[in-house]
Amino acid sequence: MIQKPVLIVGGGIGGLTLSLCLSKEGIASRVFERRGNFAETGAGIQLSPNCMRVYDYLGIVDLIRSFAYEPDCVQFLDGKQNRILAEIQLGASLAEDYGFPYYNVNRAQLVELLARLASEDDLIQLYPGCEVTAFGSVGSDVKIEVDGNDFDGSLLVGADGINSTVRSQIFGSDEAVFTGHVAWRAQVPIESISSKFHNKVSRVWWGRRKHLVAYPVQNGRLLNCVAVVENKSWASDSWHQPGDLRELTEEFADWAPEVQEIIKSIPSSDLFKWGLFHRSDLKTWRKGLFVLLGDACHAPLPFMAQGAAMAIEDAACLALCLSRSDSVKSGFEAYEEFRKSRTQKVKSMSARNGRIFHLSGVAAFLRNNFLKVFDLKVDRFLYSYNVFEINERLGNKGSTLL
Repeated sequence: MIQKPVLIVGGGIGGLTLSLCLSKEGIASRVFERRGNFAETGAGIQLSPNCMRVYDYLGIVDLIRSFAYEPDCVQFLDGKQNRILAEIQLGASLAEDYGFPYYNVNRAQLVELLARLASEDDLIQLYPGCEVTAFGSVGSDVKIEVDGNDFDGSLLVGADGINSTVRSQIFGSDEAVFTGHVAWRAQVPIESISSKFHNKVSRVWWGRRKHLVAYPVQNGRLLNCVAVVENKSWASDSWHQPGDLRELTEEFADWAPEVQEIIKSIPSSDLFKWGLFHRSDLKTWRKGLFVLLGDACHAPLPFMAQGAAMAIEDAACLALCLSRSDSVKSGFEAYEEFRKSRTQKVKSMSARNGRIFHLSGVAAFLRNNFLKVFDLKVDRFLYSYNVFEINERLGNKGSTLL
């Protein structure tokens, strides 16, 4: 059914994972990335069991493990008193419950690995430093223009993030809406902070209208930190705007000494600040021979650490739907049917988490008392998900499905 390569716009985690999943199903692809190389900023991300199942399917769990960090638990703490409100076990217990581990990784290292594997795959061609300037369909093919050169394929996938050019050209321009949240991110060398942080614990400090997350990455050599504050005056969505360490210090000046120690240890040259934005839900992710994936169609806020995981699940699902459908149209329909309700629920839950994180007074007291029960329910919904169960509904054609 797929005679010509799948054209993928965007060489981040979603686009590269899709290319590898397509190759696993015997489908060729071309990946176009506008940046000069397949590299990401050095932010940390979390890979939960639901998406690690996809990387197990690709046979690369051991490669990820070589630079990942597996936390034993995540603690939720009062921001001013450093009092533990709840603790959820990860590590071996989570792997036993859901079949796969929970990893903290550096985004740049993951993208570097995926790009290397794609570059070594005969069915995948990578085009770094190539911006897609125009695209359209001609008969049963798609054609794109990249820096004056034309490429054709069976279909086009927009995996180019929340500010997706493919999305705006297919469905028209819709402005991203500022959520009223501003975030800082940084990575702290673990040797620069006290030994109390030299353990396999992820931490989330909560407080009124703000929170701070810290967890180890790079085999425990760095502490990835993200602070989120409600601030209505911010409007930039750049990930690369330098942050002011003095401003961040002032925001958390009355918080626990442990929080202030982390902030004071941040190298000022490694602090970045950005606003959190969201886009309205699309009625459909597909039009003709074009379809969207990941943040391009359902970008969640970061309050469940599931943005990358949803793109990874999307990639596996789309590859399977295309390989098992009689036409691109039916493959797209199946993909959207399988993915839309789950991603919308995750998006809604992420937004709700942001509100829960920043409660105060009586509302915070109630949250703290019901925290453990609430999070256990979230875990089951998120981590037990197995994208490969769609095989039974699509029909097994004897390929490489688990």
